[in-house]
Amino acid sequence: MEGSDRRVIHIFTQQPATSDLGVGIQFFPLTVKSWDLVTKCTKDDPTCPPTPVCAQNDIGYYCLDTCTASTSCGGGECYTGGDPGFCTNDSCDPAVYAKPEVGDRVAHNTKAGLLAAMAAHSR
Repeated sequence: MEGSDRRVIHIFTQQPATSDLGVGIQFFPLTVKSWDLVTKCTKDDPTCPPTPVCAQNDIGYYCLDTCTASTSCGGGECYTGGDPGFCTNDSCDPAVYAKPEVGDRVAHNTKAGLLAAMAAHSR
């Protein structure tokens, strides 16, 4: 998240008018598994044994499973815009997003948690 987003949350949670307002936050997309557990590849060396496809996303190149439908992606999304299609590692399970990462508490009590969560999700 951008610094301006964090400033807005900081200002919002300090306002007297929001002092008794509950605030929670969740992020999108959440991953099926940690990117630390996914094998990396490069544009110059796209070899991914035994996973058949090296795909680029917004954080780098990774060896991802091929798919034709999201049902074969273990809770993730199947991107079929390329040949072959591949599992994106983005969760499509609504239950994963149902619970906020930082709970629904009074705004001034959650400010530190909200800002920490936003910083952790910044790229």
